[in-house]
Amino acid sequence: MLALALLFAVIIGLLWLIVRLLQRYFDAYAYLDRADDDDRLQQHLQEGKEIVTYQKRETDINSVIDERLSEMEKRFPSQQSANEPPEMFMTAFKQLIHATLNLLKEEKRDSGH
Repeated sequence: MLALALLFAVIIGLLWLIVRLLQRYFDAYAYLDRADDDDRLQQHLQEGKEIVTYQKRETDINSVIDERLSEMEKRFPSQQSANEPPEMFMTAFKQLIHATLNLLKEEKRDSGH
């Protein structure tokens, strides 16, 4: 009878040991999963910061383009007589520059985030 009691005690001890090892395994696995989530969160935060930086740069570039366009409009107003050859050339050149800068602005917006 004593041998049977010792056998049950050993079996219960081994079962308890297996349960503890399984708990430690699952705790370690859950920790690794949380660490991966933290890394992904940090990566998303870094990407968000980069997007804000790119948007600020794009805004700065657009403001510089707008300033240059307004300066060009002041220097070469389109209200002059457009029938004279130098003015026709200047008007066409101004329209070309204006269209090019607007295309740059749109391309930057389309390729940006």
